[in-house]
Amino acid sequence: MQHVRKTQCAQPWEELAECARRWHWASVALCRRQFDAAMGCTRQHLLDPEFQEQMRKHYLELRATYRSTGIEPRF
Repeated sequence: MQHVRKTQCAQPWEELAECARRWHWASVALCRRQFDAAMGCTRQHLLDPEFQEQMRKHYLELRATYRSTGIEPRF
């Protein structure tokens, strides 16, 4: 999910962060539109079958590397 948030959906999440910085504690109520947009973007990518397959392949590559070397990859 962090990958999607930082790459494909960076703009909506940045707008949410800016709104939260501006309104502080009231952001829960006042930034609902930005939150819904950010979550909608993330949900759209996470439910995409092509993206799921891409992430599955990436996970399997990382797992194979770990099993052969015993060293965890850094992100």
